[in-house]
Amino acid sequence: MLFNTSKQTNEEAYNSVEILIVTLFSLIFVFGTVGNVFVFFYFGIKEKPARSIEQRKVPEFLFCVLALVDFFASVFNPLLYAYWTLTRHKWHFGYWACKLVVPIGTIATTMSGGIFVVLSFDRQRTIVYPFKRHFKFAYIKLSILIVFVYAVVINAHYSLNITVNEENNCAPPNAANKAYNIPSIFYFLINVCTLLIVINFTNYRIFLKMLHQSPTSTLVLGNGYGRRKKDNYRIVRLLVALSTVFFVLTLPRDILQFVFLSSWCFGKGLKVSKPILTLNSFLKVFNVANSCVNPLIYYKMHYGFKRFIRRSFGCQTDSLIRGRSSNFNVTERLADLSFSQRL
Repeated sequence: MLFNTSKQTNEEAYNSVEILIVTLFSLIFVFGTVGNVFVFFYFGIKEKPARSIEQRKVPEFLFCVLALVDFFASVFNPLLYAYWTLTRHKWHFGYWACKLVVPIGTIATTMSGGIFVVLSFDRQRTIVYPFKRHFKFAYIKLSILIVFVYAVVINAHYSLNITVNEENNCAPPNAANKAYNIPSIFYFLINVCTLLIVINFTNYRIFLKMLHQSPTSTLVLGNGYGRRKKDNYRIVRLLVALSTVFFVLTLPRDILQFVFLSSWCFGKGLKVSKPILTLNSFLKVFNVANSCVNPLIYYKMHYGFKRFIRRSFGCQTDSLIRGRSSNFNVTERLADLSFSQRL
């Protein structure tokens, strides 16, 4: 919580903005928890009982980890912010819950960005250097551990500075406090800027390689190469969509925090007004919503996941299959369907 709003709250009835904010957080909680359970089940469990974790494709494993992280973010963030809205930022769970439970949602959001970095590096290795050995699963799992440690360390200043104050709020100190102000600014510069640079650079190299691939490479290297190329293209499209939506939803609030804290670090600071508080509330909704949109993107862009969801809810998929494969011959339809489900 960036802006300490305890002084502006009172015992009046909830206004329309607060009701809308709580409603949106409730929807994020429902769609995020249910959607990410489906994603985890599809990529991690469905039709893979005989396959060990080392035998799974790296993107499948990383999509599972991302779904698990987003599940925790969908549980902690919406419930926490809805609770703060309903109680007017009061805290009733004690000192240690304030220190340890509140930062979980922020750590999960930071981990989501780190997983996109790992996905980008893996796809870059696979596409830019197709004849080099792919990353071992042990390295991928080590990368996830490093991302977790990084997320905990870079958010440590938040956990150290928030506390239950005399007004019974679990909140950080005043924005002018340098012990909280300066680490928060470094968080923005290190975390957000690094993610933007790394992900955009790896995606640039991937697309550059794909643009310069010879159209006759499939004929030279065989049909297996063509199918792998098609798989890689689908995964890259999905990765670009996931990372783009992540930044669109999370960057605005991070920028607002950066501007607000910088104003206190290098000047007299911006005054906390009702429009700024309202803007912060809605940007907070967008920030939290990043944990629930990924299942929607999978449903839109991943044919196998869409088919799985439709079957889970008893919808017919025959027309979907016919519509997708009407322009291919029988052999091409079977191959495309097989590799689409194994994305």
